[in-house]
Amino acid sequence: SANLSLINVQLKTFHCLMALKSFKEAYGILNTMLVNPMTKIPQELRTFELSMEFATLCMIIDLEKEARDWYLDALRLNPYALEAIEMLIILGADPNVLQHAIQIGLKHKNQLQADDNTEYIEPLLPMQDIIMAQFHATCNQNPTALAKYRALAERFPNNIHLLSKIALLEFNLGEYTKSDQTFTQIRQLDPDCMDHMDEYAELLRRKRAVVKLNQLSMDLLQINDSRPEAWVCLALYHQLKSGTISGEQSLSFVDRALRLNPRYAYAHYIRGMLLLLEHTPEEAVLSFHCANKIKKTLSHYEGLVEAYLMEEKYKEAVCMAKEAMAIAPKDPRTFTLIGLALSHSPATNRDGKEKAKRAFRKALLIDPNALRPMFALADIYMREKDFASCVELLTRAIEQQGNDRKEEQDMVHAKLADIFTAAENYTDALKHCHVALSMNPGNMVARRGLDRLEKLMRGVDPDVSGGANDDNSDDYDDDEIDDSTTGNFEADAGEMGYL
Repeated sequence: SANLSLINVQLKTFHCLMALKSFKEAYGILNTMLVNPMTKIPQELRTFELSMEFATLCMIIDLEKEARDWYLDALRLNPYALEAIEMLIILGADPNVLQHAIQIGLKHKNQLQADDNTEYIEPLLPMQDIIMAQFHATCNQNPTALAKYRALAERFPNNIHLLSKIALLEFNLGEYTKSDQTFTQIRQLDPDCMDHMDEYAELLRRKRAVVKLNQLSMDLLQINDSRPEAWVCLALYHQLKSGTISGEQSLSFVDRALRLNPRYAYAHYIRGMLLLLEHTPEEAVLSFHCANKIKKTLSHYEGLVEAYLMEEKYKEAVCMAKEAMAIAPKDPRTFTLIGLALSHSPATNRDGKEKAKRAFRKALLIDPNALRPMFALADIYMREKDFASCVELLTRAIEQQGNDRKEEQDMVHAKLADIFTAAENYTDALKHCHVALSMNPGNMVARRGLDRLEKLMRGVDPDVSGGANDDNSDDYDDDEIDDSTTGNFEADAGEMGYL
């Protein structure tokens, strides 16, 4: 009919505009198709693919309510659409609403009318368990989510979707060895899988696995060099391999990823991280805000707090930490952000400093091996000249760290060396510097600490450069040397891969 021909033309126009990234014009066509009787899409022509495409468009132009309606429409057409379920939970949909939409979808699949009196149809998959696992993951209740996904993985072994969720949760919980093993299993099951492989690259960067990261970068580029994951992975490899804090080359790779997909949140996050390491917090804030606008995560808030602290915008840092508390009230990283924001602010009184300490202790109570709250609490003790508490805190951490965190032990030894140096216990400081460098010869914190320590032991002022006795002055670039080796948490965090 004439109406169907007109609808077909409108749909083709819509798809062309989407391909051209003319999203506002595409939404205008969509709105016309919904309102104009001549071009209104009849119910029988509303496919799952169309509903998902319309939902994606609404997300791009920040129409979350309309996007939620389209995702629900997609779920009614395909009750097993995990992508729609995940997006609906992110958009705050009630799990009961999802269950109702799934039941309508199951009736549709069984060729029943939506108003059929059949009360309940048993789905082929445990949709309730899947919904609740995703719900806990979205609410940053990572231990509960991980337990639920592992239970699902036992029922459905070697499922790529479930294994990906498990690997990411293990990474977020600091179970790096287990996460590496799960990602490796995914690659063995599906060598062409690219989903979340750039996040695997970040894990490998933190573990300093240069060879594996190099191989992953090459593999992803060969599989599909038009996917942003490949270029983010290459940026992370270049950052690790170069031995410098960051560099223009790494940023150019991330920018290429963003040209391929401007709404790729993880690329914005990595860009912000690299900009922080370049000490350009103003630009980093923009990148983290872009990432957070697309998808609110605790990692993005971590970046925002660090950037605002580097800019000395303490009020904004506290605001971001409070927003993080709203989305993840039980996560140790949230308490760390609260503590960082309070401890760095010069306006914070003694009561505020005590609150910061309590926040760090609470984070360590949840995750005793977390380096960020551990180092931040140590910095407060150092400023108070309470060296005994510093040593006790970090020595206990070394004793408690298991295999999942063994790649981080060199940073703890480097921090201990700084503490002993500040306490003028040069013998123990030298011992821990050498231990850190034996674990990781590329540990710049330990190298600078050793350089400073050797100068002190020779009676040379380490804060005065260019002296005749400064025979190691050419060992490091000027921009690599901090104003002090104590209390500089941002520098330590950057070099250990936490920014």
